Amino acid sequence: MSANDLFHIKSKSVTTTLSVESLRFSQIYFLAICLFYSITSKFKGKVILVDFWATWCGPCKMAMKQMKPMKKDLEGKDIVYVFIAGENSPKETWDNMIPDIHGEHYRVTAAQWNYLSKQFSIQGVPTYITVDKEGGIIQKYTGFPGVDTVKKELIKALEK
Repeated sequence: MSANDLFHIKSKSVTTTLSVESLRFSQIYFLAICLFYSITSKFKGKVILVDFWATWCGPCKMAMKQMKPMKKDLEGKDIVYVFIAGENSPKETWDNMIPDIHGEHYRVTAAQWNYLSKQFSIQGVPTYITVDKEGGIIQKYTGFPGVDTVKKELIKALEK
């Protein structure tokens, strides 16, 4: 599987690889929506804070540290924290870091990261997307907007 492969399916009789080069923009858009939905749909009925981050990103790690008290304050509320990193975060480093980061963790392929980045106009990390209880995107921030802003947005989403 190469860095541009979106999906690689192998069975006894068939091997299929779907690559970025073989897709049109509309197809990439559709796959991005499907991937994002597959990650977030199991948390329907809860507010979701999606954090696009990288293991090597200083501002990402700083923001996670600053949000720890906020997460404790909001503990027991219907909020799920989802962390999405790409292959540019070394697997071993990612594996070692995630036990200390409360939430749901996903490490996506480079191709998956690229089409999520295109779909959600991710210009850098950290990028945060707030998803409401029905699965709709209600807010996006590139860069850490601060604990107070994130907390207010989450509480506002809970009250809807």
